[in-house]
Amino acid sequence: MARVLIVPCGCRGRELARELVEAGHAVRGTTRDPAKLAAIAATGAEPYVGDPDRIATLMDALAGVTIVCWLMGNVPVPALHDGRLRMLWEKLV
Repeated sequence: MARVLIVPCGCRGRELARELVEAGHAVRGTTRDPAKLAAIAATGAEPYVGDPDRIATLMDALAGVTIVCWLMGNVPVPALHDGRLRMLWEKLV
């Protein structure tokens, strides 16, 4: 099975994590807030503190990952993710 990274692993991310874990995948979920690590762990996912506004904080979370799920939720301006995603892909390549 695949190792999946979920950025960020808030309410929707935790639901996705739970379903992926139940399907047999290894899941790592990110949060900016260390107080939310227990909620991520409760889904069966490996919790990780990282900030999508600071791509360098996510680089270690990518170890062994084959799928990245970048959840945008209710972002009022999706263009806010353009720079983040571009930088992430540039660092990955």
